Amino acid sequence: MLATDGWKQYVAPLEETHTTSLNFKKGAQGLSVSFTIQVGKNERTSEETTVYYSPVRLNFALAIPDDATDIVFDEHRPYLNVATAGTVDGTLDFFRKELAARGWTSLSATDAAKQWPNAKLEENAKNGTAAYFVRGTQRPIVLTIQRRDDGKTNAEIKVPPFAQAQTLEKGEDTFGLPRPKLIKTVPAAKPGMKCMLRCLSKSLSCWRSIAASSRRVTGKEAQGAISPRTTSCSTSRRRKVRQCSGSATNTI
Repeated sequence: MLATDGWKQYVAPLEETHTTSLNFKKGAQGLSVSFTIQVGKNERTSEETTVYYSPVRLNFALAIPDDATDIVFDEHRPYLNVATAGTVDGTLDFFRKELAARGWTSLSATDAAKQWPNAKLEENAKNGTAAYFVRGTQRPIVLTIQRRDDGKTNAEIKVPPFAQAQTLEKGEDTFGLPRPKLIKTVPAAKPGMKCMLRCLSKSLSCWRSIAASSRRVTGKEAQGAISPRTTSCSTSRRRKVRQCSGSATNTI
């Protein structure tokens, strides 16, 4: 039913097809289908089968040929491996057009060397060819197309080795097993945003001071105002946060 509507079934890398959990892809849409089966009078019959449909977010919605089979796809990173009946040239043209429509452009050896000094673009593949693409600041991808002995054409898209992590730092072990250290970076904040973040950080310190003062007061002091120092701190910080907020709004 889903196949007739254009949905392509796939499995994730290093996984096998499950009988009670299936993954499908159609364009930029992903779908997860799972089943629960209530056993009937014997193990070969069932009283009731329930089907669950859940949308799946595809971070990399790579195109798939209409006649593709043996689809291996990773929705979290650019990886795709399919078999098609098309020729090497025809499959290359298909992916060139589809990748271009999604903002990917050809990556030359000269441009690759500027950002990845160890880049080595190999465009000759056994019984086929290879092409490299890049989009914005994302890591490049390599499309490798090869003619198989059974007459089908295999196409694979992945991040080339030179654009992958070259060194890994050891992180904390998980259940006694080694794990690499994960490093995440964020883009630099704009001037107005930096000001706002500084003010918010200082305001947090002031509110902590106010809370500490409130906890210390007892008896009649509890009905009075908080000490002038903390009140002044709170008022000035609120004023600066408003000023920074306006500055950040103008710069974002």
